[in-house]
Amino acid sequence: MPQCITADNPRHSDLCGIYQSSSAFPCRKCYQRDYKHRKLPKGRKSADTSNNSTTTMPTLEALIDPQPSRTKMHYQEAHIDRNRTVSDILGGEFTYSYFRFRATGAHCLLELDSFDPAADTSVEILHTVLLGVAKYLVVHLVQDVVERKMKQLDRLTVGQPIQRVDWVFKKLPTQEFKAAGDGDIQAVGKLFDALGHLSSLVFVKEVPTNLDSYLATLEKAVINLTKKLRDYDEQHLLYLQHPIMAVKQD
Repeated sequence: MPQCITADNPRHSDLCGIYQSSSAFPCRKCYQRDYKHRKLPKGRKSADTSNNSTTTMPTLEALIDPQPSRTKMHYQEAHIDRNRTVSDILGGEFTYSYFRFRATGAHCLLELDSFDPAADTSVEILHTVLLGVAKYLVVHLVQDVVERKMKQLDRLTVGQPIQRVDWVFKKLPTQEFKAAGDGDIQAVGKLFDALGHLSSLVFVKEVPTNLDSYLATLEKAVINLTKKLRDYDEQHLLYLQHPIMAVKQD
């Protein structure tokens, strides 16, 4: 019998019976709230939120500390009545509907004693890291940060095959943009450094030895990237703690 159901994040959401990543509580494993906020206007520094009344900056602890878990009982009760309050979460004041449970037709899986929606839908690294944080940072760097420095960017990329994109983005903040006015690019470069370290840890086939040491290093990498992203004021941070728990479970 398989230990888990492998799928991408959208399909896992369907299997579990919750709304997907655009909702306020998109995580299928816990009740972590989504802290996304509107895109900053061009020309404004990332840390400047004085004119953005809709921004709620979470504490670092709120981002890295474990949140209350979604349990199989929660999924079962939500299928029966989504207007029922979740008694053991946030003081029992909110309903399953508030926490973004929904009917997807996958409730029959809950009849299996061996299936727990939160535990048996493995963390999917492609959407979590590459199509999450990595994609956002690349788009942000190219469209927002480097927009007024296209001549320099063109000079770097002309003649470079697509396989050298990693070289281009590594060189951007460290070699090409060193002037005092290039601090925004250098700041993004630090995010790419932290992302690269995390990626080197999660894109491995197995951890044959020293699992405890690996988990400790992975946790430090997650916290480091989360802290840097928060300091930069970009909140694409969901699920980053869950690869650690998934490795422990497996």
